[in-house]
Amino acid sequence: MKSNPKQKAVYLALCILAAIVVWIFVDNFGNNGGAVMHTKWFRDVPITYTGETVLTERGFMLLDEDTVSTVDLRWKGPRLTWLCWTKTISG
Repeated sequence: MKSNPKQKAVYLALCILAAIVVWIFVDNFGNNGGAVMHTKWFRDVPITYTGETVLTERGFMLLDEDTVSTVDLRWKGPRLTWLCWTKTISG
């Protein structure tokens, strides 16, 4: 029995599509019915202060002028939420 190249291409495309569907399913429901949690770190995120004059007048400003402050943030959640969130920020 000879194999048809077009038939091989169709089978290959179907296999790739099935693998993608299984990957998405496991990524969203593979943690006992819940989404698999992923962690993303954002390091040295600069803090921007607004209304510094009002804060200083009320005695709430504890930093000197021209002080650069940064924080480290950890985001933990499903990958699908991360992808949707980054898509809305970038575009």
